[in-house]
Amino acid sequence: WDLRSMRSLQSQSRSQQRILNSQASLRQRVLASNQASNVVSGQAKAPPENEVDVLARLSEEELCNLVKSPPALEAGDEQAKLNLLSMDRTPLRSTVSCPEWVLVHIYNLSETFVGANQVLTFSEGLAIGGAFHVGVEVYGAEWSYGVYGVACDPPRAETAHVYECSVFVGSTAKDPEQAAQVLFRLCQEWHGRNYDVLSHNCCSFGRRFVEELGVGPMPLWIDRFARTLHGGRDAVRRG
Repeated sequence: WDLRSMRSLQSQSRSQQRILNSQASLRQRVLASNQASNVVSGQAKAPPENEVDVLARLSEEELCNLVKSPPALEAGDEQAKLNLLSMDRTPLRSTVSCPEWVLVHIYNLSETFVGANQVLTFSEGLAIGGAFHVGVEVYGAEWSYGVYGVACDPPRAETAHVYECSVFVGSTAKDPEQAAQVLFRLCQEWHGRNYDVLSHNCCSFGRRFVEELGVGPMPLWIDRFARTLHGGRDAVRRG
C-alpha cells in the first residue's frame, strides 16, 4: 500500500461521510475520525463497517431524495473546471452541463500517470487507453464505485486522483425518479467487498451505469487499459 492507495481510500471514506451526514436516518452513526489508520504497518485494514455500502442501506425514497438534492461542495472542497470532450475525444465548447446530460468524468490515477495517459489516450490516432478513475454525472451528482461501494459526490471534486476531462455520452430520457430506481438497484449489486481493481472496478461500474441510463456506450478507450490487464491475468490463471 502506498500514498496513492491511502488517498483513494480517504477520498472514498469522505464521500461516505458526506452521505451519512446528509441523511437523517443515518445521523447517529459514528464515523472514524482518522482515516490514515487504514494503513498500518504496510497492511490495509478493512474499511470501517459503517462507512461501507452506505448508499445500499438507503431506502429507494431516500436515494431518490439524494438524486433530487445532490451533495453540494463543502468548505475547502475544490471543483475542477469542466474540460468537455465528445466520445471521439473532440473538444466541445460548453463549459456548463444540463441536468439530464450524462458525463463520464475521467481522472488520472495520480500525477505520475498524467504524461503517459496523455500519450496513450489523447495523441492523434487510435487511443490505446490509460490508467484512469471514472465517475458518472447525471442530475448534478457524480456516482462512482470503489472498495467503499457506490459513492455520490459533487461533480469533478474527486480529491484522490487528478482530473483530466469529461466525456459527453448523451442525454438520458430517464427523469430523476427513474434514475434513482436504476441507482437503487445498482447500489444493491455493487458492494464494496466485490471490488476488483481490474475486473469489477470504477470503470466497469461506469459502463454499466451509462448503459442503464440509456445513453452511450462509454467509449472503449476509457477502460481499455484495465480490460487488457484483466484479460492477461485471466490468461495466466488459465495457463
